[in-house]
Order: sequence, then C-alpha cells, then structure tokens
Amino acid sequence: MSIAVISFGLFSVLSADAGCPQLPRPLALAIEARNGWRKAEFDWSCTAPDDLSRRFYFTSRYAEGDEMFIRRGSDTGCVFANEADAVGVPYAFHEWRAMRKGVNQYFYKEDDTVARIWSDPSSYESFYDVRSLGLMVDPLPDVGIDALPWSAFRDWEICDELGSVVVRGTSGTSTLTEWTLDPSVGFQPIRVSVSSGGGVARECLVDYQFVDGWPVASRISYLEGSEVWMEFGIESAVIDAPWLPDELRASDLGIPVGANIVTGSGQRVLIWDGEKAITNSEAMARREAGELDYTKFSQLLTAKTSGRAPGRFPRTHGGPLLGLTEAPQSPELWAEYTRRFISAFRFSIRQREMAWSRHKRFHHEAMDYLSKQEESIKAVEREMKTISPGTAESWRKATTHRAKLQDLMRPVATIFDNRLRPSLVELVTPQQKKEILEREQQQPGSTGLKELLLMTQRKKSLEGEVWNLIANQP
Repeated sequence: MSIAVISFGLFSVLSADAGCPQLPRPLALAIEARNGWRKAEFDWSCTAPDDLSRRFYFTSRYAEGDEMFIRRGSDTGCVFANEADAVGVPYAFHEWRAMRKGVNQYFYKEDDTVARIWSDPSSYESFYDVRSLGLMVDPLPDVGIDALPWSAFRDWEICDELGSVVVRGTSGTSTLTEWTLDPSVGFQPIRVSVSSGGGVARECLVDYQFVDGWPVASRISYLEGSEVWMEFGIESAVIDAPWLPDELRASDLGIPVGANIVTGSGQRVLIWDGEKAITNSEAMARREAGELDYTKFSQLLTAKTSGRAPGRFPRTHGGPLLGLTEAPQSPELWAEYTRRFISAFRFSIRQREMAWSRHKRFHHEAMDYLSKQEESIKAVEREMKTISPGTAESWRKATTHRAKLQDLMRPVATIFDNRLRPSLVELVTPQQKKEILEREQQQPGSTGLKELLLMTQRKKSLEGEVWNLIANQP
C-alpha cells in the first residue's frame, strides 16, 4: 500500500477561538462542515450500551448558538438505559426537554408543573450533541462539538492512503488514535480507531448522507474489538430551511403559565409567565389583572395530585393522545405526527428513513405554498383583529374572514390528508397492520388505528384534489 506523508505545515492550522489549537487542517475542515450551518433539526436514535435490541429516541434543534435537546425515551417508557420498563407508570412516556441559551439551561418534563433554570454547567441535564458523534472513538455525553478534547493529542501525523486522508495523534503515554477522513464528504471521518500495544482496541465506523448540501453522519457504530456495543442513527435532518426558527425560545419547551421555576440556587422559586420567570408577587398581580391564564397549569396540577397523571402508556394507545386520525392544523406539527406514526406502527430503520423523506417532501410543498400566500393570510388576520366584538355585524364580519382564512389554508390540509398521511400508510406492511389491530383489541376503547387505515383507503381516490386547489388559488 502506498502511503505518502503530507507536509504538516500545509495541512495544519486551526483558529484558537475554535478551542483546538494546532489541530490538523483536515480535522478542522470536518468540524467546519458539521458546524457551518445556521439552524437545523435532527431526529435521531441510539441503542442502549451493550444491548442493541433497545433503542431510545431524541430530537436536537440548533439555531444561532441556541440548542434544544429532547429525550423521547424508548417504546417501553424508559428514559435511560439502566431503567426498567415503565409502561403504566405516570409520565413514563413524556418528553424531557432541555434548552441551552447563553449560560442558562432550561429543563422541563412534559406536562409537569415544575421547570428548572440552571446557570451552573455542573447541574445541566445530560445531553448528546449530534454534531460531535463520530469525531471521537467513543460517544461523549455532555460534550459539545466546541469542547471535544483535542488538546489531549500531540505528535500529529497526516498521510494520504488510497484517496483517504489519515490523521494520527498520540495521547497519554502511547495510545494512538487514527482518523480516516473521506474528502468526498467534507473530510468527515469514516473510521476512528484507538490502538495501544500494537492492536486496535476500539473503533468507530460512520456512514454519511448529504442533507440540504451538508454531510450528516447518518449511522455511527461504536465497536469494542469486533463487537458493536452502541449505535446511533440520524433518522431525519433539516438544515437551514427557511421555516426553521432563527432563534430558540424558552417558550418552545411547553412550560405552562403558572409553573414553578426552580433557579440555579435550588432555593428561590419563581413563576413562569409564558416567556420568562417572574417573581411570585408579580405573577399574582398579573393574574388578578387577567394578564396570565393559569388554566393549563391548574389542569396539570389536578391530574398530578389526583392520581390521574398522564403519560402512563405509549402514544400509540388512548385515542386523544395518538391523534393519528386528526389532521394537524399547521405543517409545523407534521413532524410530531410523523414521529407518532412511526412509533405506532413500529417502523424498521428503513421504513423510518422513507417516512421522514416523505414528510420532508410534503412539508416543503406546504411551506412553499404558505410563503406564496403569506401576504394574503396576514391581510385577513389583520382585518380580523380590527373587528370589535358584541354586535351582529361584527359576528358576520368575523364569520366571513374565518371562511376566507379556511379557504386559504385548505390546500395545506389537503396536502396532509391526501398526500402525506396516505404515503405513510403505504409504508405499513401487512404484518404491521395485523399486529397493530391485534394490539388495539387488547386495549380498552379504540386507538383509532383501524379507522386510520380505512380512512386512507377512502381518500386514496382523491389524490389529485390538492393540485386543483393549489392551481385555483389567486
């Protein structure tokens, strides 16, 4: 095998502000390709360590330095790998949501009445930064892409081996780490290995896909010897799409107005006003003035204290939680619908990839339509705000404007009803249909899945309606 040693001076350089002085240039390029976009959203999963049969699901969102990490747990209600199955346990199937913004981390468990705001990194909720997966030989929880331990390496060497760039660095006394980088995917590592005493002890193998022009590590396998002990997979990714938010906000966590906020001190308790934490006295005054609505908080508190806490079963059970027979009002909710659909029918990895591909396609169509109709929609909404309630004339005007708005939004609903949802049902195998109907018979009441399958069959003949609606819009 021909190996050419490349000049270190030509290939090394990294700005000090990246936190990795003296990092070889190919590795710096790999980091830049993973961190060069402005905003992104990833749905991903990982197996339990040393148990590839158990898989846990997550969402990561990024926007201009802000980061949100959502733990969705496993299909059996476990949030962490060392937990026992939790079907039937209150809140087992609720999301754990954490957001880092500046020095603060906001943390909230879905449908809880308490949230946290920490400024001390040692108290942060544990997370994975998907951008850093596959850059080191082990997955590193709680380590962002800008904090990887590059300073631990020395004696860098760069070689060209059969079209790949190989970077080697030594750490500790004699541990050698080797990165095999593929120039065709932005110098991303396709293999990272650690050798000590002459043999490869651990390695990481990575597959890539291009998403919106950026290389994304779609499958990351961590090996001890020749055995895979943990695997990560990116199931859906959207990068720099115009509909992604330019900034992540604490209000995106779903904390109800009135929730208690525990601050970093662990002693002072504040109150959530929908956007930020305020003092209890300010909250009381604003509530009395009618500025704060505690309805949602009161409902959650009643459920929590009465023994009727939600989240005991997967969202594939209990009709209202599932919602697969209802069309989400906004395309922004289609990702959650797709996620629940995948869980309900227990899709394989290949089915998940196809489902997210279809979601991306139809979501793009809906958002493209909405962007073209943005001024018309805003005009109707402005007119509705000018209507003073209380008279027959105002009621008539409000009814007219609501009808206009419904007409403008109807093509979006039709894209969902006649394109996205049927395309997801098409992915369900006969065996999965049989299993889901058998599971439904074992549950009290109906989950609506049988109705969903029948509904899609009835609507399949209406495939062309969406194009007529869009074509006829002014």
